[in-house]
Amino acid sequence: GTLKENRKIILDASESKSTERYPIVWEDTQWEIIPPAGISPDNIKMPSSQDLKNPSVLIKKAGDYIFRVRVKNTAGHYSEWYERTLPVYPDLPPVADFYVQSAVLRDPTNGNNAKIELYDSSYSPDADQITQRIWRYKYDSNNDGSFEDETWQILDNGNNITPVLYTDQVGRYYF
Repeated sequence: GTLKENRKIILDASESKSTERYPIVWEDTQWEIIPPAGISPDNIKMPSSQDLKNPSVLIKKAGDYIFRVRVKNTAGHYSEWYERTLPVYPDLPPVADFYVQSAVLRDPTNGNNAKIELYDSSYSPDADQITQRIWRYKYDSNNDGSFEDETWQILDNGNNITPVLYTDQVGRYYF
């Protein structure tokens, strides 16, 4: 999984080896996750699972965690602990941004409507996919220069990166 806080991480002990005569007893696999100094173990959520070869874990705080595993064979012997330190990164919020022309003209060939095109330039600083975009606007209906007395209108809520508003209303718009 993605090594970010509050994301499901699936651990994998399937590369562990034992002899054919004494195969691994996966139900006796032991996992330990050691948080960095100053982070409580309560920030590690490992649901009880029947699959100890590939259990899942959720870590709520970013930091460098020590992941440890050891396996047991049918002869009753445990392996040495295998451990790796892995960074769990913060889950950063996306950055909303867009641009639009500062002025547009009405088009007499299109019912005297103006075509206002918005172009999304939002991004996620930690490379997450942006899955929801809701474009809203206000129209200064009384031309008083204030949008405080206007209500938001939904232009598009379909995750569109280039919505278009067609309007025959002259004036100022706030997106």
